[in-house]
Amino acid sequence: MNQRPTEKSPKKDEGTTDWKAREQELDTHSAAATRDRVYKPAPSSYHESFAKFGMSLPKLSSSSHPPGPLSPEGEALRDLQKKDAFGGLQARARHSRLVSELKDLRRKVVADPKVAEGTKADMLSAIKNRLESAGKQHRDALQRSPEGFMAAHVADLRTYRRQYDRGRIIQTPYVEEKKAEILQGLQGSRMCFISGETGTGKTEVARIVAREFNGREEIVVRGYAGMGASELYGHMTLTDSSEQRMQQAVKDIEVAEKVYKEKFPQATPEELAKVAQGVLSRDGVTTTEYILGAVYRAAKEGRVCIIDEANYIPPELLASLNDILTKKAGEKINVQQDGVGPITVQEGFGIIFTGNVNPPVGPLAKRYTGRRDFDAAFTDRVPNVSYERLPQAVQGQPKDYELADKQLFAIALTTALLPSVPASETVEKLESRYGTLFLPGGAEKGLDTLWRFAQFAAVTQMAFHGEVNDGEAHGFRSGAATVGYVPKVQLSNRGVMRVIEQWRQDGCERELDYYIAKDIFSRATDPKDRAYLYQKGQFFGFFKSNGWEENPNYSPDSISRFNVTIPDNAAEPSGIVPAREVIEKLYGDVPARTQWPDGVQTEEQKQQATMVEHLALQSQFMQWKASHPEIEILSQEYRGAKTAS
Repeated sequence: MNQRPTEKSPKKDEGTTDWKAREQELDTHSAAATRDRVYKPAPSSYHESFAKFGMSLPKLSSSSHPPGPLSPEGEALRDLQKKDAFGGLQARARHSRLVSELKDLRRKVVADPKVAEGTKADMLSAIKNRLESAGKQHRDALQRSPEGFMAAHVADLRTYRRQYDRGRIIQTPYVEEKKAEILQGLQGSRMCFISGETGTGKTEVARIVAREFNGREEIVVRGYAGMGASELYGHMTLTDSSEQRMQQAVKDIEVAEKVYKEKFPQATPEELAKVAQGVLSRDGVTTTEYILGAVYRAAKEGRVCIIDEANYIPPELLASLNDILTKKAGEKINVQQDGVGPITVQEGFGIIFTGNVNPPVGPLAKRYTGRRDFDAAFTDRVPNVSYERLPQAVQGQPKDYELADKQLFAIALTTALLPSVPASETVEKLESRYGTLFLPGGAEKGLDTLWRFAQFAAVTQMAFHGEVNDGEAHGFRSGAATVGYVPKVQLSNRGVMRVIEQWRQDGCERELDYYIAKDIFSRATDPKDRAYLYQKGQFFGFFKSNGWEENPNYSPDSISRFNVTIPDNAAEPSGIVPAREVIEKLYGDVPARTQWPDGVQTEEQKQQATMVEHLALQSQFMQWKASHPEIEILSQEYRGAKTAS
């Protein structure tokens, strides 16, 4: 029986240590730990339930050949991994704090009326430059070790997952950028209008910004065509006041007892008590009270009021907000109700409007029926932030793009991410912090499926937003012609999450194609929309397995009746997608290790380090040479003289 070595330091003959083999040893342990978690045996409480149907619980041996104990070199390398992973998390935390503090400073500068405009511009430029340099420093810090890179970026992905679990919008770089714009509007004028297409997450991001603005819960009211002033400002209502009811009851008891005594002069205390009980059993006294509406209440309590679908609201009602929109903290709002005193606006008050806006011309000009144009007074007072679809590349592979260009893919990965569970101190936990997926097709096909799904969803959004024109690759192909098409449905950000959620909830029983088709075809009532979406799905490799219509007729006559049968195909067996592959697809290549325990290097590693150092010196020389053009002139003269001789 093998015993775990007690020695924790590398062998004395360190120059002969094969550290690549030690890394492989740790990879083996990590893979076994991941498999142990994913294939953990089912609880014994299911035994009777399975036996009822003549089944027995699967006896899964997650590691039929579990790895042996780590060698001393493996222990030393694992200690270095732990140190580097912790360093990556520390660098991430420092960067997050710095960025948060710089953004707070930026908001303070923007909102400060005492700072001259020219000075303010210089201050904001300095803050912008510092943010950019902080980002570069953070990226450089994560390149120092593979574990630091992995730990920091898995933490980023887990943060996305927590946002998803809370039911909020996943705050990708685009969302963060728009949050900053909305906050800037609130800081400067206490209001903002978020415009954009349906399904982008306008209301969700408004809720997040509202809470970040003042730390208080937002008040939300939804606009509609027949909306009245009472919902924004307030209304009278009937109410039961316990205090007034008791005061009136005492008076009624006194009157009732007096009347009873006049009629029955010899009344006993017991009889009078029954009289009092009769009075108390009556209904309470009804009074009226003024209930503050959403806007007045937000102003009084220092909260943000979100007016959703604002351009549904009648223009005259929106115009009545003009005076309130100019009020600042400490100023008073005169309530339009007799007997109700003015409201003092509290710090933290703001209004965020959201709405779907029709463009003045083009195929989308009448998409959102019932929406009204804002008047000049509104648009002059309220900053507008355009909140559109997430950036997502629709060509190539994940490795070809930065995170900023594959944000729908980030949402797909986040939705598919395995849950985080408490675990013992394992190599897997140290390396990945559970950035693992478990998908049909495993590492070989699982990520590719999600990437193609993100691309497909992005194209449906592009078309829905009217961004696909005649002759372009993602137009509607019918015969020899390819024309721009604007479907009435899309796979929005919420749609991407919805499809993957359903897939996971069904245990990935069927291929993803089934859930995509069920979602979009159930909402696409127009046969032409179904035809276009089916064609684009096939373009990205979906709807091509057994049972799908391989070559539908997309001629004008046929698409008016377009329909397909959705086959119930089983998905491929599921497999583990290691965290390293997930992170590389989203954040780029994990850096190679440059340091080893106690500075030991193999000959190959020494040669690699020498080459890296040589290239760095060569780069420095070229930069110095570029900044001294006289050197090149002298060099050319020398070469010319040498050739002549």
